[in-house]
Amino acid sequence: METANFLSAILGLFLVFIPLSLLMNPKKIKTLFSAMENDVTAYTCGVVSFVLGSATVLLNNVWAYDWRTLITIFGWILIIRGLVLMFWQEGALMFIRKIKDKERLSYALLAAVFLGLILVYFGFVGK
Repeated sequence: METANFLSAILGLFLVFIPLSLLMNPKKIKTLFSAMENDVTAYTCGVVSFVLGSATVLLNNVWAYDWRTLITIFGWILIIRGLVLMFWQEGALMFIRKIKDKERLSYALLAAVFLGLILVYFGFVGK
């Protein structure tokens, strides 16, 4: 399996099942957002995001007009998210507080599931 397919399958499964679990159990969303208000939890999530994003970009830094660019963009988003959570927690917490009770969050989770299904397709079937 090519590296891009492997990363696409992993990221796709991540983007399908985690948002689905949150949509099926909305109380978990509030619990997760409350946990993110803890400085240690936010920093740890930042470190994990940065490491995963860096690994993704180092393994697949492709800027072409095909599906592999989605993996690269996702990796860079993880890097930026990680840096924000490590260095600017106050800003991240302001953003979390703004969106945690919004109805639009469920639409964002559905969009993540849709993107995940696309990545799963390319990870397991596409070339």
